[in-house]
Amino acid sequence: MGYNRVGDFMKFKTLKIQDHTMYEMFRQACPLCMNYLGSELNFQNLMTWKIADQIEYSVIDEKTLVIKGKNKGIPYFFAPMAPTSDDFIEAIKRMEKCAVDHNVPFLVKGLSEEMVDLIRSRGLKYRMDEERDYAEYLYSSESIRTLSGKKYNKKRNLLNQFMKNSDYELKAYEPIDDPLIQNLLYRWERKKSHAFEHRAIFDALKHLEVLNLFCDLIIIDGVAHAFSIGTKTKEMGLVLFEKADTSYTGIYQAMNYLFANRHFEDVALINRQEDLGILELRKAKMSYNPIGFVKKFTLMRNHLTMDEVHELKQLYQEAFDDSEGYLNYFFNQKYRAENVVFVKASKMIVSALHLVKKTLLVDEIAYPLPFVVAAATLKSHRNQGYMNRVIKQTMTELYNRKYPLCALSPFEESFYQPFGFESVIRTNQVQVNIDDTSSFQKQVATLEDIDRLIILYSTYMASKNIYIERKISDWESLFHEVQADEGSIIILTKLGKDVGYYTLFNQTIEELCLLDTSTVPSEPEFQSGKIDQINQVDGESRLMIRIINTKRFLEHYPFSEAITEKYRIHIKDDFFEANDITIELSINQGNVSIRDVEIFDQELSVNELTQWAFSIGHYPFTKPNASIFDRY
Repeated sequence: MGYNRVGDFMKFKTLKIQDHTMYEMFRQACPLCMNYLGSELNFQNLMTWKIADQIEYSVIDEKTLVIKGKNKGIPYFFAPMAPTSDDFIEAIKRMEKCAVDHNVPFLVKGLSEEMVDLIRSRGLKYRMDEERDYAEYLYSSESIRTLSGKKYNKKRNLLNQFMKNSDYELKAYEPIDDPLIQNLLYRWERKKSHAFEHRAIFDALKHLEVLNLFCDLIIIDGVAHAFSIGTKTKEMGLVLFEKADTSYTGIYQAMNYLFANRHFEDVALINRQEDLGILELRKAKMSYNPIGFVKKFTLMRNHLTMDEVHELKQLYQEAFDDSEGYLNYFFNQKYRAENVVFVKASKMIVSALHLVKKTLLVDEIAYPLPFVVAAATLKSHRNQGYMNRVIKQTMTELYNRKYPLCALSPFEESFYQPFGFESVIRTNQVQVNIDDTSSFQKQVATLEDIDRLIILYSTYMASKNIYIERKISDWESLFHEVQADEGSIIILTKLGKDVGYYTLFNQTIEELCLLDTSTVPSEPEFQSGKIDQINQVDGESRLMIRIINTKRFLEHYPFSEAITEKYRIHIKDDFFEANDITIELSINQGNVSIRDVEIFDQELSVNELTQWAFSIGHYPFTKPNASIFDRY
């Protein structure tokens, strides 16, 4: 059967309908699958998405089945189906090795609580997060079929209203009904979202019988106004797709009720899948009073081997002329295994970058902002596209972790622009007056002066609406980092009052915060009479921002409460496929809702969107007044 044995590279094949018997054999032999009610490991569900998600499988040691896919360029695994707990853990390790060997992020989706508990009990160091947006809703089959009790009063009223006022036919699907469904999907998409499901829907309809699926339509005057597609196991019914024309009051309630009574009388549970974090969908699903949820977890790699740490240090030393003290500080204090992204060649790290967590405030709304630092490629492997792969993998990792943005201080602006980074902070040199009097005094700051630095920083940023938040812990880290690089933080006072600070390394100023830039003291570091002034218009690029997840960025953006607008836009992202999206953005008195659509009125590149939000302030975004000192 072509199964790969121990030590072999994992070989994957396309999962086909003919593999159903083989698939169920592995599933039934897996104890961790016995109580698994999620749709991820349902064969019929996998088949409906096999093309869109490039579903493939591999078999380890003739006893464990591994499923992998790729959605919009992001590779992932599903939970392995293994005959024992030890085999399950071994499969996770083999899947991790496969991902690392292929230089792709290691992501496992759809893990159950039982699986997560097993992994934790073995002491394995993975990041495992619950995914509320993908939790699947479980309902009592009897409740859905009868709608009895006070809690279903509204549903019964809507159902009765539809039944009373509509001359409908509930019809089992036939291939001749395809044009009717196509027409309904077109009408539905104009109002709603998720047009990406269309291909999966018709692929499911094409293989209804062989996949043991069923589909019913509600027909009124020869036109399809609703349909559902589902399947069932011994444990439960599973609704894969459901669409309806809401111009008929109560039609969703009718479709749900009629479909359940026709197909789910012999099961106790009905799984109506997840809400994807869509508010309207969540409200609708909750209104049917679920009796439980299929909780789902994702797993990601957040550890390195000792050899990998050693290789990262060697790469850093070759690329950067930092002191031994700073190198030790970086890897002992700043470095975190879960925040390193690298690519290997010949089983050795040849290109890598590190991420440092910061927080960006946009009109007091906090965005987590990972900072890219220490990006480097071995000299022997430069100009071969390795950093390109590292950056793409970084975006995938951050996207999987739900980060909307990242940032970096570029060594060369033009290198990062093709990756979707856009300059939002620039610096140019300006001439200032030197005060030869003794009105300025400078003092080397210590940790005891953090309160003074916080006041200076806060005063400077008070007039800004985009800047980096700095807490006490951030200032403590800055102190340790400056000291490790044999530098110092200087506080300036004038006539006894604190007026600014700067970081100083060998008479070179790195970060400068002056409340008044009209004059500077007569000190060696200011002898040129020129200082770097931060702006957003011209000069050398100091900071570039990259929007990684447009939806998450827009969902949290503080739009003005005076704005009520609706836009259908295509965000064109040539570098990162997962962020190439077409959406309907609705802003209602500052509140945001977003839907996936197919038809758009305007197209923006991700770089243009970044300019609108962080540089230009193009409507509906607020005019930015940004100042960011951070570079590393």
